[in-house]
Amino acid sequence: MIFPYLEMEDKVQVNDKTRLYAGKSFITPDENAVSLVEIEPFTGAGFIDVTNDDPERWYLDFQYATDGVKTVSIRITTDGAPTTETKDILVLDAGDDLLFSSDNNLIAHEQDIMKYVRNGRNTFKDIHRRSQELILQYFDEQRIYKEDGSKILKGDLHDIEEVREWSVYQTLVLIMKSLTVSPDDIFDTKAKAYEQLLINARNRSAIKFDYDGDNVVDEDERRDIRTTTLWRI
Repeated sequence: MIFPYLEMEDKVQVNDKTRLYAGKSFITPDENAVSLVEIEPFTGAGFIDVTNDDPERWYLDFQYATDGVKTVSIRITTDGAPTTETKDILVLDAGDDLLFSSDNNLIAHEQDIMKYVRNGRNTFKDIHRRSQELILQYFDEQRIYKEDGSKILKGDLHDIEEVREWSVYQTLVLIMKSLTVSPDDIFDTKAKAYEQLLINARNRSAIKFDYDGDNVVDEDERRDIRTTTLWRI
């Protein structure tokens, strides 16, 4: 039997490189050797041959020119009919992604940081997106909600500049932790330093957002991160 498997990101930004990786696909011992591995990055694009003697090279690096949900297909052939599997990826334009920080912000702190971008990517947008998720998660954990008790979403923030520094340090922490090999190595030391800067930036933050949900951000709709309304749910 043939078991195609695609390892890929759940979401990516338009024109951002991403890797569609098939190296964890496998066959049962009674199956003949794999003769063809193909990946189609979106429906109608056509399958691209990524066959290689080394399964680690069964991948397609790609970037999407338009937003929307794209269906990625992998097709594996041995000596008979191919087996195909599909998986969806959400492609966001920059306005919908609404990341709080950028790679240029990172370079201002670490000039050579781009050399640490992981294989299959050419930016840290995926890490900036994770930082965004952690910031919104922090609001939830601290019970910083809108007037009706609903969670703050990225689109509710009035001015991204209010959380940009927080996001920059959060992203640097995530990157440095991913590079850490042993306790107290250079990356671990940097991670701890940036974590303190993250806390300082977070403590200085006061966010302006559509608190009452009327789609208008009024001057009095500003909340200090350290002194907020407590919701008990």
